Amino acid sequence: MKEKICFLAMVLFLLVFAFAGASSAKDELEFYEDCMKEFSVSNIDLRSKEVAPLTYLLNDYFACRVAANDDIKECSSLLEPIECRKVLTNYWLFYGRLIQKNRVTQVVLDSCSSTEKNGCKIIADAIVKDNPSICYGTRAEPVEKSKADYCAAVSGGNPSLCPDLSCRDLTYFVAALKAGDQKLCDKISINNPNVDHKERLKMVCKGGTTGNTELCQQAKEFENFKKRYCSQTAKQRYLQEKEVLLKGPAFDEKRGQ
Repeated sequence: MKEKICFLAMVLFLLVFAFAGASSAKDELEFYEDCMKEFSVSNIDLRSKEVAPLTYLLNDYFACRVAANDDIKECSSLLEPIECRKVLTNYWLFYGRLIQKNRVTQVVLDSCSSTEKNGCKIIADAIVKDNPSICYGTRAEPVEKSKADYCAAVSGGNPSLCPDLSCRDLTYFVAALKAGDQKLCDKISINNPNVDHKERLKMVCKGGTTGNTELCQQAKEFENFKKRYCSQTAKQRYLQEKEVLLKGPAFDEKRGQ
């Protein structure tokens, strides 16, 4: 009888100890909320095997940072930077830097994606000199009307001259950078929901007009990355703490060595 009482007392003690330990532990939701509050991309190893599969959600964010900091290396933070760099080569490295520097340089011209290099020079001159009439050439050397209208639309901020939606996108992009007005960025592809990289171009536009990297967090997929990362992290931390509580303080000390 005495042994039975001792056994029951020990079981009761262990149950109380386990309950006290469990009640002192954070649950998964608390870990998630902490992560969301303290979240910072700079504190995350984006190349780790746990996080790397989620980083495709940050392409728009880092493309925006490229324009905000004028540093193409921002994309290199990602394990696969090629996707991040799409739309940057022509839109930022050519038009963005042209407007930012307000002068035509060979480095800028070399970034123009058009195969007609003379056309790149004409549109660059028209933008820097704020003179769309340059686009039409001279009587001696006239420019084909469709190409001249495209150039005049982009350099003069007149989308009504555009032959297609990609021209309109570029016109708003250039106009936003010239005016330093990020609101114009929201007009990009407003009537063309199927355009490739629409969101990325908008974020590059906003980063370029403001130079504010904090604004890059407005990228639609950024919040999705944040939630998925914190959900994954919270689960890992919860399971780790649960394991420590079950195995006791000695295990925690051993794990910390």
